[in-house]
Amino acid sequence: MDVDRLSSKGVVPRDPRVALIEGQAVVLGANAMLLRSLGGRAYGMLSRLTHQEPGNNE
Repeated sequence: MDVDRLSSKGVVPRDPRVALIEGQAVVLGANAMLLRSLGGRAYGMLSRLTHQEPGNNE
């Protein structure tokens, strides 16, 4: 999710950084999803959340 969407849900992303997952490809539709892909690379952003963030009921 983008920062604006997270913020609208009361979530504050911390420590954002670029992320890479080998062997996966990003497929864009109504929502983005990952699919296994030999030799594929999926790039995105990774942020840290706390246990107190909304939707994190564990």
